[in-house]
Amino acid sequence: EADYKVDDRITVSFQTTGDVQTALTQFKDYIAKETLATVIQEEQLKKPDHSKTVTIEEREVHCAILKSPLK
Repeated sequence: EADYKVDDRITVSFQTTGDVQTALTQFKDYIAKETLATVIQEEQLKKPDHSKTVTIEEREVHCAILKSPLK
């Protein structure tokens, strides 16, 4: 939906609570590796390229992504 290339690097943010927050925090290195994220943070992105709210285990999870700058 954000029209990225498969090898683009991204910053991912999420906001949620409870067990879902615990799991996302515990597995953030794995998630980063699988999504090519350079950063996974709980702080909300100020100007994301794309954001969506989904429900996991009856908890709302707000996710947002931003293309990381080239290095």
